[in-house]
Amino acid sequence: MSSEPIVRRRGSWPLIILNLVLVLMLGLVSFNPSAIGQFKPGGQTLAISTMSGNGNEQLMWMFDTNSMRLVVTGWDRTGSALIPFDHRDVSDDVVKLRKAR
Repeated sequence: MSSEPIVRRRGSWPLIILNLVLVLMLGLVSFNPSAIGQFKPGGQTLAISTMSGNGNEQLMWMFDTNSMRLVVTGWDRTGSALIPFDHRDVSDDVVKLRKAR
């Protein structure tokens, strides 16, 4: 008698099924948008609504092409109002990038 242990190999079906499930989930995540943008032709504002990384908080990113300002607001569910979080002057960033080159 041999002292080597007996190794039983299972079929590869569980691994194939797992890979198919992972590919399906990747497809669902890739084709399901988590942000929605809207830009009206002839308008001056680009608006993007999305969910934040912290729970189910809804955010609205607004970019005014005339003033080159970006504003981020959140939705207060208790007061049913938009709360301004932050703003940024994008034209200042463009000037800094041109100087850095």
